Amino acid sequence: VHAQLALEPEWGIKRPVINKQNERLGRINRRASRPAENICSLEEQAEHPQAPKIILKGERHCGTNWIDYIIQHNAAHRRSVDSHLTGWKHGFLHPVGFGMPLKANQVLIIITRDVFTWLPKMYGEPYDDIMKSKIDSGMSFSEFIRTTYEADCHPNGNEMRRHRQKYMDHCKSPMEKAENIIHIRTDKYKNWLSMNPDKKTHSSGKDIFIKNRSHLRLESLVDNGEIGQEKAMMEIFQKHCVPVKLPFEAIVEMTNWGGPRRNEGVFDTTAERDKMLAHYSQ
Repeated sequence: VHAQLALEPEWGIKRPVINKQNERLGRINRRASRPAENICSLEEQAEHPQAPKIILKGERHCGTNWIDYIIQHNAAHRRSVDSHLTGWKHGFLHPVGFGMPLKANQVLIIITRDVFTWLPKMYGEPYDDIMKSKIDSGMSFSEFIRTTYEADCHPNGNEMRRHRQKYMDHCKSPMEKAENIIHIRTDKYKNWLSMNPDKKTHSSGKDIFIKNRSHLRLESLVDNGEIGQEKAMMEIFQKHCVPVKLPFEAIVEMTNWGGPRRNEGVFDTTAERDKMLAHYSQ
């Protein structure tokens, strides 16, 4: 999660710089030495897919990379992020978005974030050339949240690049369009969290699709520090009977697609939200 504020980047607990390669190897070795344990009863295991594949969906700046790393470090399972099978992790589910219908052995985790802290992050870095060009041309924050939202195609990830032609045949720029950036966020949340999803979204029936889905608030991972993170993640692992490497090890560092950045700050929900509300009040 990119914890530095887009408008006021100055807070967080600072940690000493640690050799990233050594730190990564240390984590891998610790993870390998921790046994995978099934935390569900035999009855619960019978009701859930074996060796589930976890799929993450969440808007940009909602901690998808961080949560992916937390899962990678603590769960014995497979993950699918930015795949030609599941589409862009920040995009709509099939058939609105690129990808395939979800199967019975796929667990879907939807990640959401407080809109007050999310909007300034998107203004600081929208991760899209169309919106970025508007900001670079001098568009103010007030104008940014009110202007028409458009996004270009996003063939991310190795799997998607290998299937680039199929993806590009599907994606016609603009890939996403809405009245404004808040509307696209709302549209995606409705798509991801609908209790009456499109029949083409899943291949195993609506009830199984809903049963295999969990909603995770970014803020719930940082409330009460590492204890809060463990509680939030273990609830999801328990619900979907995902084998876990015990004991659980929290990841408190900010994380981008390259992995944790130990020399950066720690995400502080209250501090970030207070700063943004103070900014809005002006």
